[in-house]
Amino acid sequence: MRPGLARFGATLALLVAGAAQADPPPPAPPGKAPAVGLDSLLKLPPAGSAVGEARVGGATRQEWEQRFATARGDVDAAQKAIDKAQQELGELAKGTENWQMSAPGAQAANAENSPVSYRLRQEIRKQREELGSAERRLTDLEVEANLAGVPEDWIRPPDAAPAKPKPAPDL
Repeated sequence: MRPGLARFGATLALLVAGAAQADPPPPAPPGKAPAVGLDSLLKLPPAGSAVGEARVGGATRQEWEQRFATARGDVDAAQKAIDKAQQELGELAKGTENWQMSAPGAQAANAENSPVSYRLRQEIRKQREELGSAERRLTDLEVEANLAGVPEDWIRPPDAAPAKPKPAPDL
């Protein structure tokens, strides 16, 4: 063994031993990264200690999944409200004849112009606006997640099949 290499090995051993016995570094001033001691880098964390949960885009997997579940729930609720109002409107229309005619300007006493029908049509319009808003919020969340680099399995619902990889374009 060469003398320089032996001296280097001995110096390294002294540095590691000294770092292991040294006091922990003082806390970092605000705005700067904390100093990390060599001894903390060379030791494994104690058994049973919780390792920090991964954060992507400022949120954990559970937080991203909760955000997407809430956004999808809003879309589903708005769609169900539209379906319910359309079903009620369809049931109301079943009781009338398809070809009811009246003089122009005269108020026909049919179900299409009744106050109940008007209420249902307004409800459908309102729910369609809510559905559009909920879909925009879901799209915005998807864009935010994609820009933050959130993994695909954090984004898709738990019951959805994994996304198929996109084929490479032919050159």
